[in-house]
Amino acid sequence: ATAPKISLDDLVCFKKFGNGFQESGVYPDLKDALLAISVSQSFLNRQPYRVVLDDDIISLVGFKDELTNENDEHLNYGIAMFSFLAVLAAHRTEDPKWSFEDLDRDLGLPDGYFFIAKCNI
Repeated sequence: ATAPKISLDDLVCFKKFGNGFQESGVYPDLKDALLAISVSQSFLNRQPYRVVLDDDIISLVGFKDELTNENDEHLNYGIAMFSFLAVLAAHRTEDPKWSFEDLDRDLGLPDGYFFIAKCNI
């Protein structure tokens, strides 16, 4: 069934999965870009992804959703990444870019969650 959009508190973790999001420490342009992910379209609004915010990057992580097939899963991730970039790039002189390269840090992901992509902030 369809789901409501998730809040920033539910979408974003700080440095490690499960750590609370400290909205007050985030500059407005980045907060707007994170909000864009939280309201981006996804299959049935399921939003089977989360964000781990670190000092220099954000990481998009996913988890399997029983109602979302592989094609819709990839479309969800692409829409979330595009939404983030569209907002952040409007405030930057140098366009940020997503990378699918391996991550050089441990996000503390629980079982069932997996790394998708990272973006320098």
